[in-house]
Amino acid sequence: MTAGSSPAAPAKFGGDKRNGFSGRTFPDPRVKTMNKFGKFISEVKLELKKVSWSTRRELINSTIVVISSVIVLTVFISICDLIWSTTINFILR
Repeated sequence: MTAGSSPAAPAKFGGDKRNGFSGRTFPDPRVKTMNKFGKFISEVKLELKKVSWSTRRELINSTIVVISSVIVLTVFISICDLIWSTTINFILR
């Protein structure tokens, strides 16, 4: 027999676990990204099932409140602007 040609145990291919390589092939990074995206979408679907959605009537009432508030604030700011501009013009004359 030649020295070193007949090992006691057959060689195992598996890499060196000490340096982080386990001998497996690494997938394409795009596949990993798509898997993460698919998981994200499925989690979003699960979360959306838990949401307490407003009824049509609540949505209409909230919209009316928002539009009314915008109109009131617009009128208030316009009146304040008119008062300030009149006052400043009076002072500068």
